[in-house]
Amino acid sequence: MKILGLTGQSGAGKTLFAKELMHKGYPCVNADKLYHSLLIPPSNALDAIRREFGNSVFFESGELNRRALAKEVFSDEKKLDALNAAVLPIVIDEIKKIAKEHKKNGAKLLVVDAPTLFESGFGSDCDMTVAFIAPAELRIKRIAERDGLTVEEATLRTNAQKRDEFYTSRADKIIINDKDESDLSKKADEILAELLGEDI
Repeated sequence: MKILGLTGQSGAGKTLFAKELMHKGYPCVNADKLYHSLLIPPSNALDAIRREFGNSVFFESGELNRRALAKEVFSDEKKLDALNAAVLPIVIDEIKKIAKEHKKNGAKLLVVDAPTLFESGFGSDCDMTVAFIAPAELRIKRIAERDGLTVEEATLRTNAQKRDEFYTSRADKIIINDKDESDLSKKADEILAELLGEDI
């Protein structure tokens, strides 16, 4: 089984690209959604976050206050790195378990949509990595619309992300997503043909 790792800046289109591949019949792990599923108490991920950030990012009920955590980590690169160091190993362990199941079930390809693909070290487990980048103004607009954020909140998230060079220097393929979804569909076919060595 081949593993295709998708990464890049938020709002650059990697999740839309992953959906294109899912529509073509290939299983996909969305690392963000997996991470959020691990935040239901009791949770090793929540314990790790509490150890790192204390109770200030939790509601009295014990649930994670995601907005409070986001405000902390997206305004301080060191805190974002600390969050990643605390939770990424837990997320990657889960992805590897899922990959084993798909391999056992005969899947030809597993797509992993992971914004922190390289930071986590999982990029080295992939047969191909594709990074998505897009102009900042376009990403801010997409993030605000997608997540129901203000422009200021979306800008804060965008400014906290790695720059283009971080991805272009590490990924096997770069996709500049400044066009429409039909362009992504065409690029998905090209990637599949190259990775699987067959006409799609």
